[in-house]
Amino acid sequence: MEDTIPTAVPRPSPGGQQPTIAFFWIQIILASIFTLLNLWSNATRPTIQIDFSRTTGIVSTVLAGGAGERAGLKAGDRILSVAGYPVSPGFLPLYSVSAGDRVAIEFERDGVRRTTTIIPVTNEALRRSGLKLGGVRALSAINSYLSIPLHIWMLFLGIALLVMRPNDRDARLSALTLAAWAAGAFLYNASGMGALFAQLPRPLVAVMFVLDAYFIALFFAACLHFAIVFATERSGGVRPIWQIVPYVVALPMFIEALAHGFHRFSGAITPYPFPPAYDFTGPLILIAALIILAARFRKTSDANSRRRLQVIFLSLMPGTIAFAISVAVDQLALGNLASQIAHLVNTIATIVGALLYAYAVVRHRIFNISVLVRRSIQYALARGTLFVLMSLPIIGLALFLYAHRQDSLAALLTGRPAVYILLIVPLFAVIRYRRSLLESLDRRFFREQYDARQLMLHVVSMVRDGSDMLALTRAALGEIHRALHPKHISLWHLDPTGEALQRGFVRGDRAPAHTPALARAGALPTLLANSDEPLDVFNRHTRALLERLPLSEREWLRETDANLIVPLLIDERLAGLMVLGERMSEEPYGREDRELLRLLAAQLALTLDYSRLKQSPSLVWAPPSQTQSMHFSEALHLCPACGRCYAPGEQTCEVDHVQLVLEAGVPRTIEEKYAVTRLLGRGGMGTVYLANQKRLNRPVAIKVLLSHLVGSTSMRTRFEREARIVARLRHPAIVTIHDFGVLPSGHAYLVMEYLDGQTLRKTISTGAQSVANVLDIIRPVSEAIDAAHRAGVVHRDLKPENIMIVREHDGISFGPRVLDFGLAKMSGPAADDDATLVQSGQSIGIVGTLMYMAPEVLNGQAADSRSDQYSLALITYELLAGAHPLGGATDLASVVKGHTETPMLSIRERVDSVPQSMDAAIDRALSKNASARFESVADFAAALV
Repeated sequence: MEDTIPTAVPRPSPGGQQPTIAFFWIQIILASIFTLLNLWSNATRPTIQIDFSRTTGIVSTVLAGGAGERAGLKAGDRILSVAGYPVSPGFLPLYSVSAGDRVAIEFERDGVRRTTTIIPVTNEALRRSGLKLGGVRALSAINSYLSIPLHIWMLFLGIALLVMRPNDRDARLSALTLAAWAAGAFLYNASGMGALFAQLPRPLVAVMFVLDAYFIALFFAACLHFAIVFATERSGGVRPIWQIVPYVVALPMFIEALAHGFHRFSGAITPYPFPPAYDFTGPLILIAALIILAARFRKTSDANSRRRLQVIFLSLMPGTIAFAISVAVDQLALGNLASQIAHLVNTIATIVGALLYAYAVVRHRIFNISVLVRRSIQYALARGTLFVLMSLPIIGLALFLYAHRQDSLAALLTGRPAVYILLIVPLFAVIRYRRSLLESLDRRFFREQYDARQLMLHVVSMVRDGSDMLALTRAALGEIHRALHPKHISLWHLDPTGEALQRGFVRGDRAPAHTPALARAGALPTLLANSDEPLDVFNRHTRALLERLPLSEREWLRETDANLIVPLLIDERLAGLMVLGERMSEEPYGREDRELLRLLAAQLALTLDYSRLKQSPSLVWAPPSQTQSMHFSEALHLCPACGRCYAPGEQTCEVDHVQLVLEAGVPRTIEEKYAVTRLLGRGGMGTVYLANQKRLNRPVAIKVLLSHLVGSTSMRTRFEREARIVARLRHPAIVTIHDFGVLPSGHAYLVMEYLDGQTLRKTISTGAQSVANVLDIIRPVSEAIDAAHRAGVVHRDLKPENIMIVREHDGISFGPRVLDFGLAKMSGPAADDDATLVQSGQSIGIVGTLMYMAPEVLNGQAADSRSDQYSLALITYELLAGAHPLGGATDLASVVKGHTETPMLSIRERVDSVPQSMDAAIDRALSKNASARFESVADFAAALV
């Protein structure tokens, strides 16, 4: 199987992103430390359990039984000083005090000055007493308790985003925003913090004040930055100057917090006389972020980007409004009750908003917000209610047994049979019918999804049982349109030449009127041929790869308005496509939708192949007009059971006694030199036969180009290139090609040495191989590839399927052979010959098999000897482990990410018996950075030993 990735502007290698990711992780770690400091301060900060005005000093309330009451204070007293500091607006007398210390208080009662000593308690003690008292005190305690899970929640979401999407700009910025929110500790305004800092080195305290100011301002700056750049990938991004503006706007808050901090650092108790930038600039920045999101929402035409912007807007709006209200309530001094209510609403809005915020960042394709909310609430309530009703018999039985726990077992079993009938019969009924009840619920609240599944399964069964391609296509597209409600759906099939895909049937009022054909040999079709999984055009990782497609193919995606592309594969060969637009509901296609479409595509592909074999007039590819016709009497007849080949006069197989079938386009004797005797196998490009070379009386293998590729100049060129490339290579581990030609029917063919053995894929399928066996295989293969590199040939398609383990002439020993140089690239002097085999104005392209493709090739760079080394290292790994290092990943996005971003598990972590030197060699050869690999394949092979 081949995959073509176009040459494009190379994106930065994953290695180049590591410093950026490390920078964000450092900030997350620092934010985690400050969050823990926040939580510690929340629980241990000292309080004297009285409320008094910082302006007049008048005591409004004294907590019953609290520290203030024990010190003799009463409501109406006027506090004059605390710990020797006179009362003034904004002063923080307990900044350098710990819970349990003795604090002197001077107060005035009935015009008489008095002094007392008070012992502060911890905030935790205040919360507990507040819960017991109820009212405003309880509300205050609840708010204080909620701040603990809220800080942990925000930090957790930030860390989760950075772990899940480390290479995504939006996710990194979001992680920083959430972590900065959790880390803003306001150290200068926390009671007891001075007592803690007194035990730390002063330089460390100064650094902590700087970082605290940084996190306070960073939250607002990052929020505004995020609003400017979120979901701008498709529009080409944002100019750097606009990404600096948020941090300039937030600078006054940083300066204010830093000034307050160093004012406290100098030992002052009263606040620094600085304009309150935080209380005014903070809400204004958040409001500006909402305005920017709303403006971008109105200008954005992409439906999914609009949904994501809408979710982000809705996640920030409640928190912004609640934050502004809480600041206003505090500034206007509307009382403790109003302040506590405002803070409670702000906390709840922040928790919910942060969840929606993270959801919109992580999920690239999201549901319409109204659908998401409505379905979630309906389904949760309905399913929850159903489960409660189903549990009632069990709950009733448990309560009955508990109420009669003193009775004997005999009394319980015989005394009240009616109770058991009333409880156990419903219990058995629930167990018996629970599945149908839950299914009824699904049909009630997810009628569209349920109907879609039934309709799709009906289509699959209909296609499986039929063979009329024209009728089936119309019916299938109609049923899919009814089931999934796409804006349009179309079926694409190969044109008569077999070189391009063109649109056939189409359904949907919103289908594009005119769509260009798609070249079958292009990058997109070859990527689709790699897997039968439907390709989500808007998937985060897939889109990054699709952006590197040739301009013509990117235009094709735009003009077809493709949202989901389902490949129709026949023997790992792309025979057609289903192209679906966005759903009418603007919801993404779910996992079950894609799986059913994949199953349907497989059935349609089989029907397509069957229809082609029947030579349906609408689906037959005519051979080129230049080719000569071959007389029926010369055609090869084949046994479909054993593959034996017979002359035209034979009717049945002499061994299996089954009717022979005509092998169209292939003669029994090729150019009077090769007598075809048996079918060896069929692949995506050609059919391989065993033949006897008459003059030398030796077996040879003949690969004949498939009939529908006869008219493809590129495929013919590939055949000829393979013959010429291998002809210049001389090595025992490289398959020998004897001849090349074109049959009268127009089929190109290659004659090569006959290899008696099995592919390396079959060897791997038997399980992990021993180190010695792996070295016996890889050593000669490495020598062969190194010889090719020295001859100026890069294979570009090394994989287990292209390496055979053949039985040697003694019939006992086995050796490997490297096959299929059809995708090879020549360099140096050989490149001149190679250029003559490429049509004018066309490029052979950067090709290979996706599962074995080097990261630099996926990044749009040309393949070289180090790319072959990477593929060979993957094969070595697979031999030792019995499985590919990327595991079971088959979808395009996961495979590309595994090659270019995600570190691969070392071989020793999977097979501990592998020597350390071999592990190090494989790890180096699998480096994401090509320059970090070995100088040559020979060096890699030497390092393995």
